[in-house]
Amino acid sequence: MEIGAWLDASRQRCEALARGLGGAAQGALALDGAPSIDTLCWSAASFAAGVGVGLRFGAARRGLFQRIVAAHELAHDAIGPTSALLRGRVIKVADGDTLRLLHTPTPFHASRLRDSDKVSAVALQVRLCTIDAPETAKFGKPAQPFGEAAKQHLERLVLGRMVSVRVLSRDQYGRAVGSVVRGRWPLRSHVDEDMLRTGLAEVYHGGGAVYGPRGKEHYVALELAAKRARRGMWAQGAQFESAAVFKARTVSGAK
Repeated sequence: MEIGAWLDASRQRCEALARGLGGAAQGALALDGAPSIDTLCWSAASFAAGVGVGLRFGAARRGLFQRIVAAHELAHDAIGPTSALLRGRVIKVADGDTLRLLHTPTPFHASRLRDSDKVSAVALQVRLCTIDAPETAKFGKPAQPFGEAAKQHLERLVLGRMVSVRVLSRDQYGRAVGSVVRGRWPLRSHVDEDMLRTGLAEVYHGGGAVYGPRGKEHYVALELAAKRARRGMWAQGAQFESAAVFKARTVSGAK
């Protein structure tokens, strides 16, 4: 029911109740300075409506003050290029494009792990948007050249530091995919750009790709500049193999 219609119905019920009280109530309300029945009923109905709206708004906003530990906990409007930033501390780097964020929505949330905490139970897994870094050794698969170097560089950039994350999507593995920013204005920097400039990541072109605020063309230009300068993994020249090709080859068992 719309608020206006609800107020009208409430006022009518209040007036009917007052009429049912008889002459005593009418006489009391007729005293000099006493509000009219109409005024009292409108005031009561408006107050009740205000309380109801406030409670509903408060319930909707409580999510902003809760620690997010998994991407599925994010509301629909908390994902996208205009979504609110998540602030937190990076407590683990898995590889050159994946990290764990200990979300700290308020000053009352701890920004460091307790000894009893399990990382996967308290920290949000974040896949950096824009980039694909060389693979590290995992699940019995070998590491890709420069995979460990990419991981170590990302650790130097963000591990143990407070960062801001704008979640842009969820991927097929249930991870939050987002733009990660370290530092504060005017010294802040986008981590995906840092990885591209050092030649330790390439622009991701696979399914579900999302890009940072400057657009895909900007990131492709950063990759090209690093490639021309033969920075990082681009020093391999003709021996370079993209992360996507490496993953496909190792999954298939090809040499």
